[in-house]
Amino acid sequence: MNRIALKSMQDIVRDKPKELIVTNQQKEDIVGFNAELLSRRAQILAKPLQQELIEKSMTVLHFQLAYEQYAVETKYIKEVLFVKSITPLPLTPKFVLGVVNIYGEIISALDIRKFFNLPGEPVNDLNRLLVLQDNDMIFGVLVDRIREIIDIPVSKIMKTSLSLTGIHSNYILGLTDEKIIVLNGGALINDPSIIINQT
Repeated sequence: MNRIALKSMQDIVRDKPKELIVTNQQKEDIVGFNAELLSRRAQILAKPLQQELIEKSMTVLHFQLAYEQYAVETKYIKEVLFVKSITPLPLTPKFVLGVVNIYGEIISALDIRKFFNLPGEPVNDLNRLLVLQDNDMIFGVLVDRIREIIDIPVSKIMKTSLSLTGIHSNYILGLTDEKIIVLNGGALINDPSIIINQT
């Protein structure tokens, strides 16, 4: 049993990748976002312990998925990429779009909408790929729109034991006053449902 995101997939990548056009403005947007992501991480590491005790907050990436608003902690986000080239893989679940080459490393690209049984549209130049990582597990998930990086006070995240928009409660940390669904990044990355058998 191997995880989807394996470098050894290189020997089965044979189909022609799907290509999308990326404008200079879009490139600047992504570079700017990734720079902000690194800056926020530095701020979190430098934040005094006393300030954390006053009011604990969670730094998240706010994004759109199937017409709803979602967020995931930035500590699970390695970077954000354009969906420029995806190579399909045979004999994989429907939520696996294929694999992408990230600086020489082959990782899987997942359609999180299909994984959560949400409605969705074909991949287009507005989609982005969030590269999620936790320990040795890494893969990309497709999202419809990137919004912003925000800090949410933990006290403002309302816990829920109910499924929201079809997503099981195991994947949800809670709901904010602004109706943003905060996903449990750790649960998603380490879910055994994305571990498949390859023969």
